[in-house]
Amino acid sequence: MTTPESQPPAIDGYRHVGYLGSGGFGEVHHYQHVGTDAAVAIKILRDGALAAGGAQQLLQEARALGRLSASGPHPNIVAVQDVGVVRGRPYLVMELCAGGSWATQITDHGRIYPSVVLSVGIQIAGALHLAHEAGIVHRDIKPGNILLGARVGGHGIPKLADFGIAAQTAEEVSRGSVWLSRDYAAPEVVLSRGADRMSDIFSLAATLYHALSGNSWVRRPGGDNSVEALEERIIAGRVPPIAGNDVPEELQWLIRSAMHADPKVRARNVATARDFALRLQDIQIREGYDRTLVPIGDAVTLVPDLPDFTAPPVVAAVRETPPPIVIPDYDSVPFDSIAMESAPPKPPRDDRADTERARPIPAAPAEEPTRDQPRRRGLRRVALIAAAVLVVGGGVVAANLLGEPDTGPSTTVTRPPADGGAVPNADVLPVPVVAARNDAAGVPTFTWTYSPTDPGDRFNLQQEGQAKAQILTEAKWTPSADAGKGVCIRVSVIRNGRLGTPSERFCA
Repeated sequence: MTTPESQPPAIDGYRHVGYLGSGGFGEVHHYQHVGTDAAVAIKILRDGALAAGGAQQLLQEARALGRLSASGPHPNIVAVQDVGVVRGRPYLVMELCAGGSWATQITDHGRIYPSVVLSVGIQIAGALHLAHEAGIVHRDIKPGNILLGARVGGHGIPKLADFGIAAQTAEEVSRGSVWLSRDYAAPEVVLSRGADRMSDIFSLAATLYHALSGNSWVRRPGGDNSVEALEERIIAGRVPPIAGNDVPEELQWLIRSAMHADPKVRARNVATARDFALRLQDIQIREGYDRTLVPIGDAVTLVPDLPDFTAPPVVAAVRETPPPIVIPDYDSVPFDSIAMESAPPKPPRDDRADTERARPIPAAPAEEPTRDQPRRRGLRRVALIAAAVLVVGGGVVAANLLGEPDTGPSTTVTRPPADGGAVPNADVLPVPVVAARNDAAGVPTFTWTYSPTDPGDRFNLQQEGQAKAQILTEAKWTPSADAGKGVCIRVSVIRNGRLGTPSERFCA
């Protein structure tokens, strides 16, 4: 949209300069303060966008945002300077972020350097921590709501925008289909249209995933990306690995664990936004990047020197299926547990004071090294051997997580075979292909095939609508006669105490 839907209203004390854009329920315009000539952005909600009483709720939300700056403005939150109502339409007066949005950066340049993603993630997680401590849930974290503020050294400091506005609109009350950004929404939001702190953490992790890969985790290029298909993938919670051989393994795991489908498991993986910020910082330090201090205190300063956001294309072999999961008690495993992975050990960290300084994004090198190339300043990646312990259903399983050895500079990149003839990975269990045939009474019998097979294989069958999975010893299953029509299932292979990736959903 390049033009506003209606003429911008005259607002006392401000002079209209131009139209900036639109978001779910409002339009954003560039205004100038008449007395000071200061440039501001004013977001005005469209006519009819508010539910009954929504205007008062919006003003209350804006006042809550004012609490975030009670001890001074946070450098990574777009400051709200004033609120008001003009011709029945509420508006917010905000600082103008002339650098545009992170969504534009990703669209224009594709993948973003891991060093930059870490820095942005640390700063936005710090801002989110402050909001959560004030009892505010953002509800719509995405690249488009991360703006680039005042230009220092060529680029703007990342700032989180649009706190809570989406939660006050009529569309959300009725269904939530407009405000909901499915590319970054947590499963519980898709299911209930409700959000909490853990939903915000999921959305931030999904945003970082998008920046690293250049694509939304839930969309399939050339595939079915209808609303129904997207929501089914979100609820299933099978987050694929991030493409690109320059993404540190520990960052891969942290982002995907913060996107676990079960918010309770997510909370065990990443307890708070502050914890997420500090763990991103740990990775940043171990990878040899400039340190970004976590902006979670009152005393903050801005340090110049900002990067080029773009990343060169990196071709990497992408694993089609995640590694199998070790589970001790098959009968107690819910279907959603397929998304769980063993975590690398959390390294000991020095106690840090809550008050640390915020900084702009650190400068990126002209060409980001791949994981097999030496880091800048002569740092080389060292192979790590770590033991992770995962407690599932009362069982304890140890797994070795091995880093690749540093073999020196290399320009060779492994590509998947063009003919699809990849060498089978013994650590990845086969994914069944399900079929079905109805008998004379219309009752289906499901069967499935896969390769390679093993005489000791068993099967985890999850019937849609049933809370508990069934464990089978044969590659076939017939539902009860009273199950009705449209029975849908997914099947996973169980082999040597490991649960594989489930099949595609199949209905009969």
